[in-house]
Amino acid sequence: ALKINKEIGSKYGIALDIIAIGEIHGDRGNYKIALNYQKEAERIIRESGMKLLLVYCLKANGILYNELKDFSKASKNLKNALNICEELKLKSEMCETLSLLARVSYATGKKGIAKNYLGRGLKIAKKCKGKAPMITIFSTYAEFHLSNRSYKKAKKTSEELLDLFKTTKYKNSSYAEALYLMGRSLYNSGEKNKAKKYFSRSLSLAQKMKLTPLIDNLSKFL
Repeated sequence: ALKINKEIGSKYGIALDIIAIGEIHGDRGNYKIALNYQKEAERIIRESGMKLLLVYCLKANGILYNELKDFSKASKNLKNALNICEELKLKSEMCETLSLLARVSYATGKKGIAKNYLGRGLKIAKKCKGKAPMITIFSTYAEFHLSNRSYKKAKKTSEELLDLFKTTKYKNSSYAEALYLMGRSLYNSGEKNKAKKYFSRSLSLAQKMKLTPLIDNLSKFL
C-alpha cells in the first residue's frame, strides 16, 4: 500500500501507511524503530497540514514514549493531540487520548490527575455511538484496579469490558488485552483455573497478531 501511495503521490496515504507500520513495530515491542516511523509520518503530516492524521501520530508517539518511560515527552505529545481533538471535536479520539494521559499520569504517581482524565473520558465515551471509546476507558480502569490490588473491582470492570465485545464482529488486539485483564483479575482473586482459560485464549490471539509485549506478560502466568 505504501508503494502504491508513493507512486500516485498521495501524502495522506503515505503518512497513514507509515503510521500503521510504526504501530505494528510498537505492538511487537520495537519501540525505537516505531518512533522513527512516527517521526517520518509527523514530518509529512505537518508539511501538509493534515490535523486529523497529526492526532493519530501524536497519540502513537505518546504510547511509544510511555513504553520507553520518557513520560515528559509522552505527556507533551498527548496533550498536543488532545488540543487538536478538542478543536476538531473528535470525541472518539478524545476518549483514547484522555485514557493515554491517565496512564502516563498514573505511571508518574499522579493518581488524582489520572482519575480526572479517566472521568472525563468516560463521560465523553457514553455519548459516542461506537463501542471503541468505552472499551478504551474500561481497559484503563481495569488496569488501574489491578495496580491498586482492587481485584473485585478489576474483575467487575473486566466482565463489563468483555461484554462490549460480544456483539462485535472482529477480535483485535484490544480483545486479546481484555482477556488478559480478566485472567489477571481471576488469578489474583484466587480463581487460578478459570484465569488460565482466559490467559490461553489471550495467548492464542496474541501469537496470531505477534503482540510480543502481551505474549511476554502472558508467559508469566502460563
